Amino acid sequence: MRTDRVTSSRRELTVAVLLCLLGAALVLVAAGSPWSRVEVAATGLAGARTVEVTGNEVVPGVRALGLVGLAGVVALAATRRTGRTLVGLVLVVVGVGAVAAVVGADTAPALLAKAAEGGGQAGDGRSGTGWRAVAVAGGVLLALAGLVVAARGR
Repeated sequence: MRTDRVTSSRRELTVAVLLCLLGAALVLVAAGSPWSRVEVAATGLAGARTVEVTGNEVVPGVRALGLVGLAGVVALAATRRTGRTLVGLVLVVVGVGAVAAVVGADTAPALLAKAAEGGGQAGDGRSGTGWRAVAVAGGVLLALAGLVVAARGR
C-alpha cells in the first residue's frame, strides 16, 4: 500500500517537473522569437524592408519569468514537503504573470519605434506570427505545474 502511494507521488512529481520544463522552454523560445512584423515603405536611399519585434522587445520581463520557471524545475527536485509547496505557489504566480504580461502587451509601439529607427514609415499591414500564443501556452503550463505541486506537493 505504501509503495503504491510513493510510486503515485513520484509520478505526479515527474509530471509536474515535465510540465514546468516544457512551460519554461516555451516561454523562453517564444520570448526570443518575432511576435509581430510590419512592412516599411521605401524612403530615399533606404529600400522597402520588413521590421520584426521579438517578445523580449515587447515585454522585457517575459524572459526573466521563463528563467524563473526553469529554476523551478531544479527547485522542485531539491525541495520536500513545505518547500515544494512554496515552489508550487511561486510557479503559479510566475505562470499567471507570464500570461498576463503577454496578453496585455501591445506590439504596435515597439514596431513603430523600430520602423522609425531606419528612417522609414510603417505601412498598415501589421501581422502577428503566433509566438505570442506559444508564450501564453508556456505560462499556462507553468501555472498548471505549480497548481499540481501546490495541491499535491506534500
